[in-house]
Amino acid sequence: MDSSPNYLTNPNIYKRLSEVCPEAKLIVCLRNPIDRAYSQYNHYRYDMPKTIDWDWNHALNLEENIKLELSRAPDFKKDFSNFIGRGVYINQIEQLMQYFDLSQIHITILEHWKENYKEELMKILNFLNIEPEPLPLLPRHCLPYNFEPMSLETRALLRELYAPYNQRLFKLINFEIPEWFH
Repeated sequence: MDSSPNYLTNPNIYKRLSEVCPEAKLIVCLRNPIDRAYSQYNHYRYDMPKTIDWDWNHALNLEENIKLELSRAPDFKKDFSNFIGRGVYINQIEQLMQYFDLSQIHITILEHWKENYKEELMKILNFLNIEPEPLPLLPRHCLPYNFEPMSLETRALLRELYAPYNQRLFKLINFEIPEWFH
């Protein structure tokens, strides 16, 4: 077992993974793409002094950086490495499905883990054909948000940007995620 948020955002990994582990069962944990973007922004702000590959203009706020990235006309169909593209999950999953059958992929939603940890854990254990076993909930990677909160305007901008992609995702997974509508 291995985990990383970067696996889903790097299509080059899909082919290699399918060659090495063609029978792999993959667990994809998705988070509201708007909250994911804000979390990444805060993560960047914490780590910016320590990184040489900062891909944003540090003098700009979140909304200005989003608009700057959008002005570069990113290709969300091919490039998931940019800040906004990481939240276009449907394109990533569709590319992953070029190498793995949907029956090998279990999609879980982070917001559902917060609501019902035991139920989500049982779904994964069933998917992996593992006997149910209680596992403790150990929250990880929780940085405080000490920077400016996301404005309602920025949230609306991202909601509109992600909406068509989310609708395609909901159709693929056969359920909507109401938490992602606000």
